[in-house]
Amino acid sequence: MEKEAIKEYTVLRNIEESSLQQKAKAENIVLGDDNNAYFHRTIQGRRSKNRILSVEDSNHNLITDNSLIEEEFLQYYMGP
Repeated sequence: MEKEAIKEYTVLRNIEESSLQQKAKAENIVLGDDNNAYFHRTIQGRRSKNRILSVEDSNHNLITDNSLIEEEFLQYYMGP
């Protein structure tokens, strides 16, 4: 009975979170349509947040060069 209640709570929580995320995106779209500067600031914020500026290799060296970062990712995921 407790497990069922936890499952139901989790499902309802996920539905609520999804609804809130969709509402927030819709509000951003409406505000963005009315205010071009706001829209561009939002996009710049997303781009800077999603950018990888550096990674640490297996020897704990900090890599900041874009081409070396790409190589490190390929080496890590594809192997030597």
